[in-house]
Amino acid sequence: MGILEATNRSIEAAVKAGALDEDLSAGPIAAIRRVAELIDDPDFPFARGKFDNVSLPSYRGYCADLRLTPASVVDVKKPEGSGGKLANLRSIQGGRNTRSG
Repeated sequence: MGILEATNRSIEAAVKAGALDEDLSAGPIAAIRRVAELIDDPDFPFARGKFDNVSLPSYRGYCADLRLTPASVVDVKKPEGSGGKLANLRSIQGGRNTRSG
């Protein structure tokens, strides 16, 4: 499987999970697909006669922006008002400071 095919699968899964709006993100989706095509070139990273040191970091950035990584999917599924570990600990303690004095 190439990068473009894998990218398309990730986009479809994110849309299905409700983590990505295809219409709102149409531009970045088109851009990530173009970058994926460049990475899929058999001569990458020396495609078109020059060294390409931009496509992989760009691809990674688009993945993060479009929430196509497992870590970003977890962020989407956090319950409303989740404040992280500290908030969870405080909720267990009833929001009280347990220090004496």
